[in-house]
Amino acid sequence: MSKDSFPAGVSVLAKRRTHDNKTILLWADGQITQSFGIWLPGIAPRKHTTGKLPLADAWVVMDEVCLWDMSEVAFLIKAARVIRSGTIHKIPLSPGTLRSLAAKLSNKHQEKLYAKP
Repeated sequence: MSKDSFPAGVSVLAKRRTHDNKTILLWADGQITQSFGIWLPGIAPRKHTTGKLPLADAWVVMDEVCLWDMSEVAFLIKAARVIRSGTIHKIPLSPGTLRSLAAKLSNKHQEKLYAKP
C-alpha cells in the first residue's frame, strides 16, 4: 500500500467475497476497500471519507457483498449513505432496503451507460 492509500494503524475487521469472487475488506474505522486497501471501483481515491460508513451500516453492507459483483459494491455503499441520511427512506437501514435502493441506483447507472445519444 502506498502512504496515500489508507491511514496507518487501522486494522481489518472482516473479509468477504463478492459474487465474482473478489475480496472486500471492512476496516476498523468503517472504510470498505478491496484487498490490500485498494479503493473500490466507483469510490474516489484519496478521499478517506468517501468509502467510510458508521460501523453498524458497514456491517450490513458487508453482509450483502456476496450477492453483488465488485463493480456494484459502490452502489451498496451509496445506498447505505442515502438511507442513513434519511433523504429517501425514514426507516432504519436493513438488508431489504439496502438491496432495493442499490438495485435502483445500479439500474439508473446502467441506463446512463447504454443510453442512445
